[in-house]
Amino acid sequence: MLEQNDLKKIGEVVEEKVNILRKEMKEEFNNVRGEMKEGFDNVDKEFGNVRKEMKDLHKETIEGVCEFVEQNVLPLINENTEEIKKLNQRISQTVTIDYLDEKLSDLRGDLVVLTRKEDKKVVRLVEMLQAKNILSKKEAKELLILEPFAQIF
Repeated sequence: MLEQNDLKKIGEVVEEKVNILRKEMKEEFNNVRGEMKEGFDNVDKEFGNVRKEMKDLHKETIEGVCEFVEQNVLPLINENTEEIKKLNQRISQTVTIDYLDEKLSDLRGDLVVLTRKEDKKVVRLVEMLQAKNILSKKEAKELLILEPFAQIF
């Protein structure tokens, strides 16, 4: 049987081996952690490079678009500015359908008023000619029945 001293020695040997294993595991863990940190640092660095390249590409694209606009679009706008102003002026002077409708209605009303005045003159003239026996009653009636403002007898 094992004695207490033997068990104590066995415990010390086991503890020593466990400490060695712990130390080795700790070293291995630190090595792996260092490698991982180095890997992540490399990824972060690459990501930063890609981001910088994208920024540069974006800047170049914007500069290219601006240059295109300056060289191609702005000269066209400047060349046509006077024509555009003239066109806008013509458009602003263009008569609208509502305006035309209103003016035609006004004109029609004015023509009706003038025609009624003329009709009164014709009626009066027919009456005068009938009174002087130049027109017969039948002839006067025929004249007064005619358009635009026919009189009904």
